Amino acid sequence: MSISWPSSLPLPFEISQFSETGPTAIRRTQMDAGPAKQRRVSTAAPEMFTLKFTARNPAMRADFIAWYKVALMHGALSFEMIHPTDAVLRTWRFTDRPYSIRGLGRGIFVVVFDLELKP
Repeated sequence: MSISWPSSLPLPFEISQFSETGPTAIRRTQMDAGPAKQRRVSTAAPEMFTLKFTARNPAMRADFIAWYKVALMHGALSFEMIHPTDAVLRTWRFTDRPYSIRGLGRGIFVVVFDLELKP
């Protein structure tokens, strides 16, 4: 059984916080003299994303936290979600940095988190 992004939450595609970092698939080695050498070490490096969504009420905030802690075992498991730019269902997982939640007042929260797109 696969885990999906919760249907009770909006997809985290707010452009104001979206960022994408290309995969790191090379290793650089500094030399005593001359330019550094580099070589490819992987063809399956994950791409990194920072995503954000607005929880419009405390229940949405609680849904996200429960999904992260219970369904994903504190972010250890992967899940399926639509890719924000190509609209294709992909497999994602949280990085070693946990999510952050900032209150905006009147029960509205901004949830920001880092994901890696599994190759």
